[in-house]
Amino acid sequence: MKRLTLLLALVGTAAAAPLCQVTGNEKWPKWDMNTTAYPQEVKLGFGILKSFNQPSYYFAEKGGHTPTGDYMHFSFHRSYVNGPTVQLDDMGVPKIKYGDGFYFNPNTVAQYALGRWGRYLLATDPKIKEGFKVQFLDATEKMSRFQIEDGSFRYEFPFLNYEAGWVSSMMQGLAMSVYARAYELTKDPIYVKRGDTAMDFTLKSVKDGGVRTDLSDLDPSLAGYVWFEEYPNLPNMKQPNQWPGYSAVKTAYTLNGYMFTLVGINDWAKTTPTAATAANADEAFKCGISTLERIFPYYEIGGWTTYDLRQVYGAKPLTNYYHLVHTYLMRALRQATGNNPILQSYEERLLQDAAALDYKVPAAYDYVAKE
Repeated sequence: MKRLTLLLALVGTAAAAPLCQVTGNEKWPKWDMNTTAYPQEVKLGFGILKSFNQPSYYFAEKGGHTPTGDYMHFSFHRSYVNGPTVQLDDMGVPKIKYGDGFYFNPNTVAQYALGRWGRYLLATDPKIKEGFKVQFLDATEKMSRFQIEDGSFRYEFPFLNYEAGWVSSMMQGLAMSVYARAYELTKDPIYVKRGDTAMDFTLKSVKDGGVRTDLSDLDPSLAGYVWFEEYPNLPNMKQPNQWPGYSAVKTAYTLNGYMFTLVGINDWAKTTPTAATAANADEAFKCGISTLERIFPYYEIGGWTTYDLRQVYGAKPLTNYYHLVHTYLMRALRQATGNNPILQSYEERLLQDAAALDYKVPAAYDYVAKE
């Protein structure tokens, strides 16, 4: 009996399989990041970017990204006003119009909360500072209403091919960034529980209804690279995500959502007092950065970046102002990794692409560029 008990104990403490495990026998798709095959798509993306030519669309945190600081300078721009597609509640938290109704989008609520947090940090007048604190905590609680027992955040409205109740890695990441700041402010253990379960769900496989997958849709040999998907192909979808010109069922590999997820994972890894969760989050972040180091050039189409990887599958690329979003996210992740030289080279390329098309980098980015 003692021998059996010891054997069971040893089984129970067996090391978990590594989150990422690169074999070395990799077959990456052929891709030329300097391709000239998509001049119209580059022109379209640049045109959309020019329409947003204002400093509030370049964000970065003064002095470098920190887990509880002014989240990518969201204090500067994350405000909302009533309008045809936006309704504010009595505390200023936005509801967004989808179809015929207005809904709290947990993603938008999280970004609003991060903006209030930034203003709380910057405020010097005690009354104004207290007001931002109250708004931040109110938005955090409203965001938390969308989190269920398994740690996931559920969207209450249908979107694209999703029925109500769908999940997204981007939301998991934003939530962990909010909880890191809420815990820093209050030291309330409820935020540790919520943040830890959010991290747990982030590691749940898409096959099991979660948001974690790998790069095997690009080639089976790339299954050792981890990926967190903003728009996962979930079991309860009306039909799998597909794109014009490409009908196969593949992971989209949406870049900005993946990068937002990594920022949140790192924020929580550096904040949670739960040692096991911190270790899991740290491993997930390091694995995620390894993936980003290898996959980013596939988003480059001759001087611009794409929203996802549909062009690698043979469809026309989707370009828009997200080139700008990719830039400030790359900056935040470069800072979070202690100036990873590969990410730094990508950030420089992103900035050079915009400059080559005669786009003047707004002052808000210059404000923090000299560290």
